[in-house]
Amino acid sequence: MRRLFIYLYLSLSMTLFSSLAWASASTGFKVAVASNFVSTLKKLRMDYEHRTGKTFSISQASTGKLYAQIIHGAPYDIFFSADSRRPALLVRQGLAYEPAVYAQGQLMLITRKGPGDLCNEDIDQVLLKKRFKKLAIANPKTAPYGIAAEQFINAHGKWNELSRQLVRGENVLQAFHFVTSGNADAGLIAKSLLIDFQNSRRYCQWQVPRQLYQPVKQEMVVLKSTKKRQLVQSFYDYMKSADAKAIIKKSGYFVE
Repeated sequence: MRRLFIYLYLSLSMTLFSSLAWASASTGFKVAVASNFVSTLKKLRMDYEHRTGKTFSISQASTGKLYAQIIHGAPYDIFFSADSRRPALLVRQGLAYEPAVYAQGQLMLITRKGPGDLCNEDIDQVLLKKRFKKLAIANPKTAPYGIAAEQFINAHGKWNELSRQLVRGENVLQAFHFVTSGNADAGLIAKSLLIDFQNSRRYCQWQVPRQLYQPVKQEMVVLKSTKKRQLVQSFYDYMKSADAKAIIKKSGYFVE
């Protein structure tokens, strides 16, 4: 009898715990975010949770991949794109409300430090002299930072010449990992990825002049399929606040 009581007590406790856990998870919402913005979004989530007591889950991938998931019915509530084209397409397709720019990305060239004074060279000379064996970039077909990298290389007329040296990542985060893992000795990546990178001193770094690539305007859109419009709208409004913008700026982005 005592064993039966313990069994029933444990079963009831587990059921109650599972229900509470489900209820807690159900109060949040789902954010689809381009890979370059993940670490910044996690900082924003901490601040937002502290201020409101509300939370959300994060799914990351390249902008192109997330866009494809959304048009095929992925259950996201809000989409943080790394460009303005995909949000515009979602609005045109009747899948999202009006977008807003939440950040503007910055493109950086990094190379692993070695003998000599490579870090003191001009960024154009580094590219023209091809002071690397493999150059990692995000795939221009799926990632806005890949498009920016292609535009920068094309500005110097070096795309065809460098094509055999390019290592393409699915997104800019993967391109960054190619460099840090040693699979590429240079990379064109998002500045935001360097902010919290502990080994950044091991790399030479150059900020790519903004006039050499089209602005990487990153937009967010609330998806019309959301069943938590009021909750999501609260976070959407928070993203426009001075507090959120301060975090975004500190994380390596331009803000308007």
